[in-house]
Amino acid sequence: MQLVKLGGDHTIDVGLLPESPVVLDVGARGFAFVRDILALRPKALVVAMEPDPDVQDPDIVGCEFIHKALVHHEDCVRKYAAFSTGEGNFLSDVDIHYASMKTVPCVSIYSVMEGLGIAHWDVVKLDCEGSEFDILRSWPGPIATQISVEFHDYQNRAKYDDAYFGDLFRGRLRDYKVVQHPLTGVGPGPSYGHWDSLLVLKS
Repeated sequence: MQLVKLGGDHTIDVGLLPESPVVLDVGARGFAFVRDILALRPKALVVAMEPDPDVQDPDIVGCEFIHKALVHHEDCVRKYAAFSTGEGNFLSDVDIHYASMKTVPCVSIYSVMEGLGIAHWDVVKLDCEGSEFDILRSWPGPIATQISVEFHDYQNRAKYDDAYFGDLFRGRLRDYKVVQHPLTGVGPGPSYGHWDSLLVLKS
């Protein structure tokens, strides 16, 4: 394995990257992950998804920008809590009084793949501020070689504990082996979460 952090925080196995990989970057704000992938594999196609209305198409060669949020079910419109820093924005079913509430279009992974004619991803990166749980609970089989995911479980320790992850990994994600899944703290709190997990399709 050749584990490398890209975009600052997201580990992938670069040894599994083909010459022209197809990559999905969910939560692409700043596009650092996009640029790092393209620096490693200039012939890559990176589909970058970011729902924030204030984020614009980066106009990067090799990057297909989708200005929508990825969700687990059918295409829809959802409330979106945005903060002044732009960091930590998330989909919400309720109004958040300390955030600027917006409305954003959402799309399922089925629609993304059908619309772009993609049958398989070489890498999927999920950094979507809590939506990753629903996305992975409905993951449609082994559609990606590796999944690099930031789990935002710090506010839900009773729910997203080791037993929960065990059920997820042995259930919907049973086609994958867990390469790394450390629980670490960040910030002054600190806030604990599995901030840099990597799952790789079993051979």
